[in-house]
Formats: sequence, C-alpha cells, structure tokens
Amino acid sequence: TGIDGIPRSIGLIQPAFLFLLIATSRWLVKKWLGTDFSNKINDDNKIRILIYGSGKAGQQLASSLSLSNEFKLISFIDDNKSFWSGTIDGYSVNPPSSISNLIKSKGVKQLWLAIPNLSGKKRQKLINSLRQYSVHVRTLPTISDLVSGKVRLSDLRELNINELLNREAVVPNNIL
Repeated sequence: TGIDGIPRSIGLIQPAFLFLLIATSRWLVKKWLGTDFSNKINDDNKIRILIYGSGKAGQQLASSLSLSNEFKLISFIDDNKSFWSGTIDGYSVNPPSSISNLIKSKGVKQLWLAIPNLSGKKRQKLINSLRQYSVHVRTLPTISDLVSGKVRLSDLRELNINELLNREAVVPNNIL
C-alpha cells in the first residue's frame, strides 16, 4: 500500500516534522510575548514612586516594595552628597534637585518620606519644599510610633494636618 514515487517513511517523518515545527513556533511566541511583553505591561500598570531617604528605613521600604505588585520604585532621593551617583539594591540615589526631572521623565506619582527620626522643623521644611511637585507625599511613622522596629509598606501613612501646619491641634471650644 502506498503511492508511487513517495516513500512509505514520509507518513512518519511528515507528522513528526510538523509537530516539531508547531511546537517550536509556539515556544518562540511564548518566550517573546510571555516574559518581556508581560513584564512591560505589568510595569506600566504599577504606580511609580521615589523614596526620600536612603538610610535603613528607606532600604527596608525598598525591599518591601520588591514584593509589591502595585508599586514600582524608580529611585532614592537623599540629602547626603556621599550617596549621590551610587546605587542601593540596583536603584540609583539622586540629589533632591533631580526630583523635578524624575517626576517628568519617569512619570512618578508618589514620593515616600523614609526619614522617621526627622525633627518637626526639618520635616516641615522638607514638606514645604515638596509642595511644588505634583506628587502624592506619604510618610513613615516616627521612631516612637514604630514599636516593632521594622518598616513595611503597611507602616506608610498619609501626612496629617498637624505635620503640614507644624503645630499641635487646638481642641474646639463647644461652650457658647
């Protein structure tokens, strides 16, 4: 049984060759679209942030961010000149003067203050200097608030009005 001029082994070779061709093409498409493309899509959906402060608190915050699917760390910002143009865990450390450029070029939406032991006046001065940028500012609790001693993403909180005003809250007088 067979067709004249066509060897019988072609009935085995042709399906095997077709299977290898289809499997290879699917593997190449999966490799091309599966890793690079999905990583790029996932990175585009993440909220881009800067961490102001590259000390222990900033480093712990950055390590917590590596597990997050919601945020993407762009860079550290620090006042200390010795840290500038260096890297921490692969992220660059930039001076405060580069904040505007990073916000515009990288699409940064949030800036997180990772300096928990900063005094009230210095914190107020820093917050005032950040008002000119169109980013959402979040801060870590103070050292006295950090009982566990570890900084996590859940430790971040919104700035409260007392930090912005740099004074204690006045209790309203309800007696008329």
